[in-house]
Amino acid sequence: GQYVLVFECADFNLETFFSSQSKKGPVDLPEARDVLSAAASRLQQCEAAGLVHGDVSLANFVSKSGTRSGY
Repeated sequence: GQYVLVFECADFNLETFFSSQSKKGPVDLPEARDVLSAAASRLQQCEAAGLVHGDVSLANFVSKSGTRSGY
């Protein structure tokens, strides 16, 4: 059998983060690097645990806190 994890829907994700940042002007490169590095680290942790995500996209990296530190 297979296990499926389901999480609550969050209204703040990397897609909305980068979209809102780009409307203000150029995205701050060091901040973007930090956010994407954190996201990559989480993916690496999932892979190490044997978990597979079927739809990796910016919209599927969510933060309950609504800040980059929440990733």
